[in-house]
Amino acid sequence: MTKLSEPMTRTITIGEKELKFDQRVAVMIELEDRFIIRLKTADFDYGDPMVGRNILCYDLSGELLWRVEDSEMTIGEKNTPQSFLGLYLEDDGKIEADNPDAVFCISPENGEFYDGVRKGKMG
Repeated sequence: MTKLSEPMTRTITIGEKELKFDQRVAVMIELEDRFIIRLKTADFDYGDPMVGRNILCYDLSGELLWRVEDSEMTIGEKNTPQSFLGLYLEDDGKIEADNPDAVFCISPENGEFYDGVRKGKMG
């Protein structure tokens, strides 16, 4: 089963495990054997270097499998990593994430980027 939801909560339950986050879960994609979530950018402290790694993946028992690397694109004087503002499950089954400048295909197996980077959906 594959399901996309927008829970907007700081606590989710996966399996028997309750997961609490400092940021709200903006989007959650449920795949057959894992959950991929995007944490809400606005909930990170200004300049937080983890804002650029705001996509995480958990197995069915609630164990963290991976956290995406940042895109190496920065904003502002402090060169804060750009966060991912969108997380999408495409019709062909691909997982895509975007920031204002680019769209990235993300492997659900390991969180790595693949298939190149292209101009953002937002721009």
